Amino acid sequence: MDQRRKFVRLMTNGEVTYFVQGSGVKPEQGAVQDLSISGIRMVNARELKKDAALELTLQIPGINATIKAQGRVTWQRRITMQQFDTGVEFTKIESAVQETLSAFIKDNTGMIEDRRAYVRFQLRTVVTYRLESEPSVDRSCESLDVSSSGLKLYMKEKLEKGTRLQVLFNLPEPWGNVFAKCTVVAWSRQEDKNMFETGVEFIEIGTDARDKISSYIRKSLGIVD
Repeated sequence: MDQRRKFVRLMTNGEVTYFVQGSGVKPEQGAVQDLSISGIRMVNARELKKDAALELTLQIPGINATIKAQGRVTWQRRITMQQFDTGVEFTKIESAVQETLSAFIKDNTGMIEDRRAYVRFQLRTVVTYRLESEPSVDRSCESLDVSSSGLKLYMKEKLEKGTRLQVLFNLPEPWGNVFAKCTVVAWSRQEDKNMFETGVEFIEIGTDARDKISSYIRKSLGIVD
């Protein structure tokens, strides 16, 4: 299996039933927000500790089989008083199920053009950015992944949701530089004492730049137009 696909996440609307191993707590349900062969992001009603071991049962539209796996909580953030956004990494899943997930992601990326905006692929590169409030000051950070709709950044400062900034970064050759005149912070969470993961959405980006990103993702997935 192509290991690059473990870094690709497809937005989906699925259901997950989960419980913490050994807790004795009855299973609860959550909503799957995106999916990869290495894990899921779900919205759920229970606060979970980092590294908590889970038993998972997934129902994903478009996949006929029920998917069973074990996983661990890698991060969680509160989004309302009664809801959490939770990242779960698979720790045990049958190889045949991973192949099914990989094929599902590839098929949906290739068949529906608009879904490219929701497919993220790992991209480690230096990003230069300028805050709208300080347009003459260049700052730098590292990207973690990219989609046609935005970037996930790894940075030393916490940016509040709604902060506007410009970004400039490089895709591997032959795609080259990508410039987004305006992006907005969608979320930010602290990863350790001095570093933050930050999601930014493209608000104003040229068609050529967006096409470069889309082409890079499709090529990386082995999808030929």
